Amino acid sequence: MAQTKVTPIFDTTVDQFFIGKKITLVEITFPQTMLGATVTAGAFDIGETYTIKTAGTTDFTTLGAADSVAGTVFVATGAGTGGAGVGTADVGAKTGPNSTIATVHSAIQGAGFNILGIGAMTNTATVQALMIEGDYGTDKYDGTNSETLAAHLEDVIIALGNDVDEVDCTAVTVAAKAFALA
Repeated sequence: MAQTKVTPIFDTTVDQFFIGKKITLVEITFPQTMLGATVTAGAFDIGETYTIKTAGTTDFTTLGAADSVAGTVFVATGAGTGGAGVGTADVGAKTGPNSTIATVHSAIQGAGFNILGIGAMTNTATVQALMIEGDYGTDKYDGTNSETLAAHLEDVIIALGNDVDEVDCTAVTVAAKAFALA
């Protein structure tokens, strides 16, 4: 059986290419709250993973921790009790299965796009690159419409609101980026 050679339209000076489908590289910048925060007893979210920062008067063993020692990692089984002198714990970056990242990826896919590649979080864990397959607007596969697509994805993410796993998605920005070949 004869094979047909497909020559992709690929120009490394632009941020889109075409190999049967349009591919666009975008970079999503999340607010600093993606890094997590210090939370006071009384405000813990059940099921969230925390690291004890200060014990104060809080008995963290009643909240799912093995002990009440700074540095102990635990999954909260309760909110705890607030007040003067209570303990604090740090919550990690919002990257788990029910996190901001997962919600954003679902929203992008729900808007009719496929995520073909996911880059590691960079710039102090607030920036992520995605390789997106899909069309938006009038495309010529020459990079001229990638900013329109990026702006549309930004609108999709902003529509998620200001409290997605305690992260304000209305502060997210999306920009088209150029592909780079090493």
